[in-house]
Amino acid sequence: MRWLVGWSSAAVGAGAAGIAGAAGSAGATGYDGETVQPVGAQPLWGDPDPLWAVGDWRPDEVRVVAADAQTRIAVLGICGASDEQLRVALFAARGGALRHLTAWPGSYTAVVQVGRRITVCGDLAGARPVFHTPWASGTAYATAALPLADLVEANLDFGHLAALLATPDVPAALDDSTPYDGVKRVPPGHALILRAGAREIAGYEPVASLAVAAPS
Repeated sequence: MRWLVGWSSAAVGAGAAGIAGAAGSAGATGYDGETVQPVGAQPLWGDPDPLWAVGDWRPDEVRVVAADAQTRIAVLGICGASDEQLRVALFAARGGALRHLTAWPGSYTAVVQVGRRITVCGDLAGARPVFHTPWASGTAYATAALPLADLVEANLDFGHLAALLATPDVPAALDDSTPYDGVKRVPPGHALILRAGAREIAGYEPVASLAVAAPS
């Protein structure tokens, strides 16, 4: 199993004042006051909004392209874009354009950092889902639900399990829920946008209405 995980908090950890790109925890601590970091993780960037890759990623499946210490894009998975294309996309995303981040060939997840704004793009089909949960006065996110459930010690969401059993062929019945209470899934065609811990779910793909006006 492999995933990416990161979080955004209103608090700014000590690492923000240190070396750019150093691994940090944005002030997040465990029950005994220890600094919280994923076990066996590869740090991609550090405080105040750290990001890690966890698991057996190949070197060519983890790329980070930076314009400066606070403007960068991480792509995890198989992505057909060149580093120059990623750099151009990073500047476009800085202005709010997101659709192109999912248009390259391959199967990947893109994470963009512009200052304290973190954008995590889900794909159109939902084949590479993104999950999030409130944590440590902010929001934690990952490409797997179980690590987030472990992080917040979530209980099972019996409503989700009941809907899954009752309507297994109707994804809309599950909405944004997961088997874990408090852990939510970003809908396909949407992005998770975090600003100093505050979260927003924004659609990046225009949706055409299927309604047809009645003839006059």
